[in-house]
Amino acid sequence: MQEKSMDALHVSWYRIRLRNLLGEDLGPLNAQELEQLEHQLETSLERIRSTKTQSLLAQLAELQQKEHMLVEDNRGLKKKLEESSAQVAVAAAAAWGWEGGAGGGHNMEYPSRGVASQSDAFFHPRIQHTPTLQIGYNSIGSMGLNHVGSDPSQNVNSNAFHLGWMI
Repeated sequence: MQEKSMDALHVSWYRIRLRNLLGEDLGPLNAQELEQLEHQLETSLERIRSTKTQSLLAQLAELQQKEHMLVEDNRGLKKKLEESSAQVAVAAAAAWGWEGGAGGGHNMEYPSRGVASQSDAFFHPRIQHTPTLQIGYNSIGSMGLNHVGSDPSQNVNSNAFHLGWMI
């Protein structure tokens, strides 16, 4: 019976202590008890902050590791893309009978549009490029290269055009 009464006293004391920790029933406490309560709350708050900081640092380390793996994967994919692009270019040149180098073959250079390459857009998806959709042809005259004069010898490229999809 005595154990039950002791347990009941402990439960009662813990309930009062819990209410005190929650900021309730602080009136009957003296200054020393209030200071102890304040110290206990500060210590608990420091432990909570420390635990949260450790958790955030662990998450940060995990995210940095994932970032490193993604960067490595990205490098590998970029290398594969460059290799396959080179193979496609070689196959296209062979299919059209173009020979590279100084062998007298057709060396065609395509004009640059001043837009970032597609591979850059692939590896930086947050950067949004908005290429212009070109249907039909673009007259060279729209680029300021078309000069029509009275002399027919000056009318070079007067009917020239290029297809946007061929570039």
